[in-house]
Amino acid sequence: MEKYIKMINRFKPEYLIGFPHTIATFSAYIKNRRKSIFEGLKGVIVYAENVYKWQREIIKEVFGVRVFSDYGMVEKVIHGGECEHSYSCHLYPQYGLTEYFHLQDSMYELVGTGFINYAMPLIRYRTGDVCAEIETECPDCRRNYDVIHALEGRISDFLIDSDGQVISVHLNMDFSVFENIKRFQLYQECPGEVDLRIWFEDSYPDSYPDSYKDEDTNKILSEVNRSLGLHGDRIKFAVVSIDGIQPPSSEKHRMVDQQLDIKDFLNH
Repeated sequence: MEKYIKMINRFKPEYLIGFPHTIATFSAYIKNRRKSIFEGLKGVIVYAENVYKWQREIIKEVFGVRVFSDYGMVEKVIHGGECEHSYSCHLYPQYGLTEYFHLQDSMYELVGTGFINYAMPLIRYRTGDVCAEIETECPDCRRNYDVIHALEGRISDFLIDSDGQVISVHLNMDFSVFENIKRFQLYQECPGEVDLRIWFEDSYPDSYPDSYKDEDTNKILSEVNRSLGLHGDRIKFAVVSIDGIQPPSSEKHRMVDQQLDIKDFLNH
């Protein structure tokens, strides 16, 4: 972390680009250790993962700039980003044709046909990404792009409660709970049962009594339950302390490690 801070202060970039969880973790490190960072950034661009409100907040607090989220995929069928006035995702019609496959209620899977892959074009490729609240024009910037106000994430980024209902995971959390925690993850194998996996900071003093870790754990558990709202009553959490969370081969951190096939529970 110290090397990255020195590199940024020396290079003085105009924009910082990376995964949301990486830049949020980096921001928390700077904030908690009261490190100084240069003030010449124009913006932070995050991609490849859903960006949560608490991640935007801590990044903006530390760097003092707007966080923009970019949406895309290696299959090159759909691409989009946020305008200067809103946090909604504007899909670029020049990049590909986007269609919406209805899953349940107001949830749709994004289906794309790319325009730029001449070697191996993908036609009506099911992305596995789920959205809601679609409009054909941005009410803020007035660009005539398809606009997604709620990009829910991948189909696997959902939990199943004890009634078999599919729950979208929007973790609107107070980032102060991460002071002594590197990462956490929700892991599910059975409906209504979820492991809350917590990876504590290496610097967490061994001399601290267990009650300190219990306090940090309860803070996260409380924030998770608050974010899930009424659905939280139908999920039983088990807290598991681990030494690391390995991302998949794509190197993206997944907030939810879902072992169930969500499609089996749609329209339940």
